[in-house]
Amino acid sequence: GSRVAADGEGLPVRQVDLLRVLRELPGPAAIVKMDIEGAEVPILERLLGAPELSRIGALFVETQEVMMPELRPRIAALQARVAGIATPRVDLWWP
Repeated sequence: GSRVAADGEGLPVRQVDLLRVLRELPGPAAIVKMDIEGAEVPILERLLGAPELSRIGALFVETQEVMMPELRPRIAALQARVAGIATPRVDLWWP
C-alpha cells in the first residue's frame, strides 16, 4: 500500500490495479474520475494503450502540472494522445 498525508499524519491506502478492476467489472464503467496527485500520469500512460480503455464511458482526470511542473512533458504527451481518441470521452483538463 501507499501512505497519504492527512493533517501531517500518514494513513494506509490500499492500491488496486485499475486495468484489472476494469477487466473484472461485470460491465463497462460509465465514468472514471481520477485525482490522485500525480499518480494519474503512469496510470494513464498504461491505460491509453490498453484494451480496457474501451470499458470506460468517460474519463475525467485532474492533472497536476501546476503543482508538479516536472510532470508537464508527460502530461503534454498524454494530451496529444487523447486528442486522437474518439471514444471514450477523455478530459485531461478537468476541473
